[in-house]
Amino acid sequence: MKSSLTVYKASAGSGKTFTLAIQYIKTLIEQESRHAYSHILAVTFTNKATAEMKDRILQQLYGIWKGLPSSANYLESLQKELRADGIELPEEEIRSRAGSALCHILHDYNRFRVETIDSFFQSVLKNLAHELSLTANLKVDLNDKEVLHAAVDHIMERLHLTPIILNWILEYVDDRISNNERWDIAREVKSFAAWIFKEAYLAREHEMREVLRENKRIGELRTALNYELHASLDVVQSAAANFRAEMEAWGLGFDQFSRGGTIDTYLRRIEDGNIRAEFGSTLQGYTENAEKMLRKADRSVAALVEAAAHFSELLAELRGFQTEQLVRHTSASLALKHLNPLRLLGVIDEEVTALNHENNRFLLAKTPILLHELIEENDAPFIFEKMGAFFHHVMIDEFQDTSTMQWKNFKILLLESMASGFGNLIVGDVKQSIYRWRNGDWTILKNIEKEMAVHRPDIRNLAINYRSERRIIAFNNALFTAAAEELDRLTPDAPIRMAEAYGDVAQQCRPDKGNDGYVQIRFFDEKDKEDDWETRMLDELCEQIRTLHEAGLPYGEMAILLRYRRHADPIIRHFAERFGDRVKLVSDEAFLLSSSLSVNLLIAAMRYMADTEDRVSLAFLALHSGKPTEADANLLASRPLETFLPGTYLNRMEELKTLPLYELQEELYKIFDLGRIPDEDAYLFAYFDQVTAYLQDNPSDLRSFLTYWDETLSGASIPSGEVDGIRIFTVHQSKGLQFHTVFVPYCDWNIEQDTRGFNRRNDLLWCETHEPPYDSLPVIPITIEAAMRDSVFSREYEEEHLQRRVDALNTLYVTFTRAEKNLLAWCRTRYTMDERSTTGDLLYHALPRALDGVEETDGENGETSLFTYGEPVTSYSSGRKTSDNRMETDYRPVPVVMHSYEARIDFCQSNRAEEFLDAFSDTDKPRHSRNDKRRMGILMHKIFSTIYTRDDVEKALRTLETEGLIGTQPEMDALKQQVEKAFALPEVARWFDGTMQLYNECPILTQEYYEETGKYGTYRPDRVMFGKDEITVVDFKFGRPHDEYRDQVGGYMKQLHLMEPDRRVKGYLWYILNNRLEEVQV
Repeated sequence: MKSSLTVYKASAGSGKTFTLAIQYIKTLIEQESRHAYSHILAVTFTNKATAEMKDRILQQLYGIWKGLPSSANYLESLQKELRADGIELPEEEIRSRAGSALCHILHDYNRFRVETIDSFFQSVLKNLAHELSLTANLKVDLNDKEVLHAAVDHIMERLHLTPIILNWILEYVDDRISNNERWDIAREVKSFAAWIFKEAYLAREHEMREVLRENKRIGELRTALNYELHASLDVVQSAAANFRAEMEAWGLGFDQFSRGGTIDTYLRRIEDGNIRAEFGSTLQGYTENAEKMLRKADRSVAALVEAAAHFSELLAELRGFQTEQLVRHTSASLALKHLNPLRLLGVIDEEVTALNHENNRFLLAKTPILLHELIEENDAPFIFEKMGAFFHHVMIDEFQDTSTMQWKNFKILLLESMASGFGNLIVGDVKQSIYRWRNGDWTILKNIEKEMAVHRPDIRNLAINYRSERRIIAFNNALFTAAAEELDRLTPDAPIRMAEAYGDVAQQCRPDKGNDGYVQIRFFDEKDKEDDWETRMLDELCEQIRTLHEAGLPYGEMAILLRYRRHADPIIRHFAERFGDRVKLVSDEAFLLSSSLSVNLLIAAMRYMADTEDRVSLAFLALHSGKPTEADANLLASRPLETFLPGTYLNRMEELKTLPLYELQEELYKIFDLGRIPDEDAYLFAYFDQVTAYLQDNPSDLRSFLTYWDETLSGASIPSGEVDGIRIFTVHQSKGLQFHTVFVPYCDWNIEQDTRGFNRRNDLLWCETHEPPYDSLPVIPITIEAAMRDSVFSREYEEEHLQRRVDALNTLYVTFTRAEKNLLAWCRTRYTMDERSTTGDLLYHALPRALDGVEETDGENGETSLFTYGEPVTSYSSGRKTSDNRMETDYRPVPVVMHSYEARIDFCQSNRAEEFLDAFSDTDKPRHSRNDKRRMGILMHKIFSTIYTRDDVEKALRTLETEGLIGTQPEMDALKQQVEKAFALPEVARWFDGTMQLYNECPILTQEYYEETGKYGTYRPDRVMFGKDEITVVDFKFGRPHDEYRDQVGGYMKQLHLMEPDRRVKGYLWYILNNRLEEVQV
């Protein structure tokens, strides 16, 4: 019986995209339905993979339909797959069905559901807006970092209104100061709070929220943990004190024992509060054999022999207390570390939710957990029928990168499909799981056969490598088999067996391949100075590139792969010194907006405008302002930096500050003549597009934009296109790519994370334990460090430790399998037989037994320093093949020249269109010359409806001036005078002192439904302020008093009382021009 679930285990280069395309097309051909494609969901993890899969499906449908030679292998494989399913179709019928399917897909493209997993969840979210209590036109936002920072900043700004949170913050500050850490905790809180978007927290979010709402819970746990901390130390210190007391009682000194100072030092460290005091081999020997405590001459003295026996037992007892209490002490210490920021998580999470609601926004990071909860509460068919499509077939690519929450959602979909007898497909490779930091869980794929055993999944291995040459394949087969065994040997009792995970690593080579391919691994001694070995490595890298290029290999066929982005800088510098402009290195960093001189000049100019004390920005402007002396550092140091800036910039500084953000940057572009800088237009166009996008959802505020630049926009990049040069990638960026020749410098990242990799900031595990007092929280965040071994969290530590070994080996596998012809790597090792701390150590010990035919070259000290296998390959496929498939786009690099032109029209539109039009109604009067009461009232209303505190008045006046509503200085002065007069009233001054939570012109929706309009009733008070015990509502008036005004405010007060029945509501009419307050009674 045919299985309803097929799982392909696709090692690197095994034709995964080919297989997916065949399976998708087969599913279309098997069914006679014209809309079969609309019932297939195919998901992958990147936009690039999605585009590639879509293109491949469409191209091959066309090629099969038209009988193109380039699609002959697809047709052959398709016929084989159909026959395996018991379906015999004539070739002409297959071609006809392929053409029909292509036609229907192209005419109904929106239902061609090949998409990223995020796009899928986003579409689910929009279709379930009602069930999720969201508006149908909500904006799905990917930038959770920006929202998070805004939420934390908002909480910090309102600490004076929330004394409980203020106390938490102060306790956190005290803890950090006592631990000699930064007391400015805003950055630390933001960093820790990022966990609210990660599955480790989201999986228990509701439980944690309930717990965190109970203010006492964290406080009680904190008290209990502090007790554990001190009580455990007291036990050990008491035992140490008892040891000293016994020594005195026996009348003995430490000098009477052999190396007795060791015991004294051990006791003093415990007495000083170090519960982790080392119990070395000497002390261990004393507990195992009391005689060792005595010098040889004293071993015949009966009194001393008796004393030695007694104190050996005491020492063993002390060690027992230390071992026992160390777990108790370490557990409490680890758990206490993050308790303060933990109780802020609930507040921050609620603030994020409130901000999202206010801005009609939903964060994509929370979609999987929300969808899972909704599916659990409803029938899965209903959920997907609600989307307008019930999927018969589900195909999941890169399954090893699926997270637990994503799998829970897809599993329900798969089970529904399988229950109906439809076929489904999973494709993945445990060995290529390198995105665990993005919640990817490779164990789901590893255990899929067991988990879905009842459905008898059909497990298939794609055994042929179509990418690499024969020697590259043979080398990787042998190396990773040996490397997995090496790692298993380190921890024979580990629950994760590397040899099992790498059981399918061996691949076959295409029969038509020769015996080509070249591998070189160079080792350096880790004891060498960094400058020494790094220089030698980079020199050799340059020499290898020069040799291959002179032999005919273009630079564009080469790639440098790095584990860490930071290693790109020394490579780029070394190449510049060695080759100058002759060799071009291309990295993604080169295409970041922050790499553009023009963009950086704009940012520096705005920074200096925002803060004239910013000497760094001033110096940058002076150095790059374009004057002839810009390269003369001595001259720059001899004169005030301001003299090097354009005079227009300095003279117009105050005027420029009043311009809207976009217009300001256009003016700065002209003032600094940025058009003079060559090859910068692509960056500037992309940058101004980003500014426009920013302004769609954010205010035109200079400081806010500069913060956005620092946190987000500086990391944006421009499309790089095709560049003839050596590409530099991180390993994670290279996933799915392949290169003729791969160079891997710095190939020695950590395997044993204890030594160098753990204890990074915010490197946490969320641990669950049932031991009191830790069981009072669903999960507790614990910093990953070696001390976890001696705690109640040791199981989680060991699991994480092994997972990181898998990460390290998988990263090495992905790196080495990118190569087609040549693979060259450089790494450091300790050369010792017992070390496997880095991939360099692992390679050094695995290579000798990996493969026959590997040549070894000894270094200066007799250690093997070079392994080679095969001969370098310089042949390559040149030129582009002309495709016979019309659906295949013939990509050709086209040089693009961009130019910037000054705008010929200046257009300014006020936010008050009626004022703009009114300016033309009195042609006999100059614009802005009128200052009647009605106009003054309108302007005053606009000021008071936009300001939060009294300090915002100046900014509001400047905004009115920018919008064209204030045109003369006398008018500005009159407005200022009137505003200051209004603040003279004590009650008004209190409304604008910033102590209350403000809602300016926010609508109040009522339950009154009006059938004639089809809408609910709405009230819109001018200013509503929430204090601790009361609510104040104010309406601004500028004319004469009327009874209807009081009725209007009374209506506001009634609605607010319904919303907040426990608070007192006060209402006022404020006649601003007359400077009179009238309290409204209800």
